[in-house]
Order: sequence, then C-alpha cells, then structure tokens
Amino acid sequence: CGKRVGLLTMGLEEIPEEWAGTLFDLLGQLVRNAVEHGIESSHTRIEQGKPAIGTLVIEFVTLGTQGFELNVQDDGAGLDSERIAAAAIKLGLVEAEAAPTLPPARLISLIFQPGVTTSEMAGRMGLGMAVVRDHLQRIGGKLQCATKRGRFTRYRIALPALVESQR
Repeated sequence: CGKRVGLLTMGLEEIPEEWAGTLFDLLGQLVRNAVEHGIESSHTRIEQGKPAIGTLVIEFVTLGTQGFELNVQDDGAGLDSERIAAAAIKLGLVEAEAAPTLPPARLISLIFQPGVTTSEMAGRMGLGMAVVRDHLQRIGGKLQCATKRGRFTRYRIALPALVESQR
C-alpha cells in the first residue's frame, strides 16, 4: 500500500495449535484493514503531527480457564462512522433518516455486515470484516471494536478456552 508500518507483536508464540489456522485468517484480514484503511500515508501522518511510520500492535493473551484474548490495534485514522453509515444506507441496511440517530457503537458495528465498505477503490466487495465475524461466530468467539477518529482502531477478540478433547 506504499505505507510505512511498524509491527509490534506480543504473545503470538502462545497461540495454541488448534487456533492457529483460524487466527491466521482473522489476523490477515485485520492487518490488511489496518494498513489499507486505518494507517495513513507518511505524508498525511506528518501533517497530522503523528510519526511518519504507523504502528500496528498485535497481542495474544492466555487467560487460563477464561480462554484467550487477541488484541489488534493501529494508530491510524480510526473508523469513519459517516462513511460507514453511507455505505450501509446504500445497501439498505439502515434508513437514511435513522442513521444520524444511531449510537456510534451501532454505526461502527455495521462494518461487519456483508457489502459494507468505506473503500473508494472500485471492485471492493466489503466482505472482509463479515468473514471475521462469521469465523468468530463459528468458534464461539466475541468481538469488540473501539475507535477514535484520527487516533486509533482496536479490535478485542475473546476466544473460548479449549476443552481437553481439543488438546
């Protein structure tokens, strides 16, 4: 994407083999989104008073019997709720009159609906985050998203503990 990004990882060596394939797919999509949509160009970052190199942090935490947590955070532009709302309106997921009254968390959650994309590149399908949601639903995971416009986007993924028969 022509962007400069520093990657910081913590705990990835702790990922159980049983989760490796699924998490590889999830991380691929989340990293792609962070670089393509979140982290700005070096020029833009400097204009905004940020370091020229963006930062992407990926952390895997073992919580014992509570399961696992995967955190992915970038220091990019944050999610644009207005563009998300426009994409959702275009797809008929939200009525134009209702969009301004939706809570910010509800608007942001629309990125997980198939077809919703803020990309201006022709041919983008808007399926990536829906795939993340579907993968997590299949394995009993939960996803939280936090964002601040111009500052960051963070995904916190809770994964269930592995039962003995899976180990």
